[in-house]
Amino acid sequence: MRKIALLFMAVCAAMCFTETQSYGQSVTFGTWLEEGTGTVTGSGDSFTASPTAIATADNGDNFAVRNAERHRVYQTFPAMDFSTPGDEVHVTFDITFDGIPENLDTGVRMSLVDTSTNQGIYPVGWDAGGRIGSYNRTRFVDNLDGPNAEMHGGVHGGAFNDAINGSGTIAQSSTAPTITDGAVEEGLVDGNTVTFSIVMTRDAGNAFSYATNVTEKNGSVIYPEVAGSFDAVAGGGGGDTSVAGIAINSFDGIVFGLFSDDPFLANPGGSYTVSNICVSDTAKADCMLADVDMNGQVDFNDIPDFVTVLLMGPFQCEADCDENEVIDFNDIPFFVDILLGTE
Repeated sequence: MRKIALLFMAVCAAMCFTETQSYGQSVTFGTWLEEGTGTVTGSGDSFTASPTAIATADNGDNFAVRNAERHRVYQTFPAMDFSTPGDEVHVTFDITFDGIPENLDTGVRMSLVDTSTNQGIYPVGWDAGGRIGSYNRTRFVDNLDGPNAEMHGGVHGGAFNDAINGSGTIAQSSTAPTITDGAVEEGLVDGNTVTFSIVMTRDAGNAFSYATNVTEKNGSVIYPEVAGSFDAVAGGGGGDTSVAGIAINSFDGIVFGLFSDDPFLANPGGSYTVSNICVSDTAKADCMLADVDMNGQVDFNDIPDFVTVLLMGPFQCEADCDENEVIDFNDIPFFVDILLGTE
């Protein structure tokens, strides 16, 4: 017992110099690519984008053209299977604006895409600018290319015109966040960092559910979770929203963008940075908590592997002993309880 206590005291001290580990086995990102008007720089888990005003003026009947011109930042990657009930895909990232954005109604968007079916879903559609009391909107995207290209179920033409558009509002939250430690809610404004954490879960059939969690001020401002589900039964079914034609069985890309004709109208040259981007998958049902060496049993041999994951990553669900989807010092007492048979 004394050796265990001393070990975890050392681990706690070392955590001062350790970043929190993300959920699942992560995608390795390369250089970030773009479509539409603007610029992007960055590779790996971060990028900085500077969207500029689109050239086409709104005439009330040219939405598709304007949508294609709006700036989008994306990467594709080897497909992550999402076909078996219980499969999960986790996405986490931070957003920080440099320059005051226009008031954007659910204008900050992130979409997970399946190019094999030309479909996707954006679980993040968040307010920006001086919109205190921000809320989120989530939509299914049945045609990544846009209405003038391939229809859903067809071959993806290569563009992501509608990846941050879509139809069928599912859920939104506009209630006040929980605030602690004397923090002040700011939302997505110049200089403030907001953290997003999304979990997509495969349900039976062509249904899937999602949960989006948003925090700022290092967790001192916590917005109400937005959660819901889709299914493929038109007119009714097991999901909160039913959409005919859903055929997503994997995700192989991620798209970010600001849904606005000119997101920095009053501050030309403004930009936003997305950092700490992690996309990962895991099968929670197959996870034995504290069995970090994955030999089918929990014993003292799991200690060195737990310490390694805690300090260096990558994420293992077996080490997430408090099951909050991050690995940090808070997992230590839960690991010890499981190890000693008290949990």
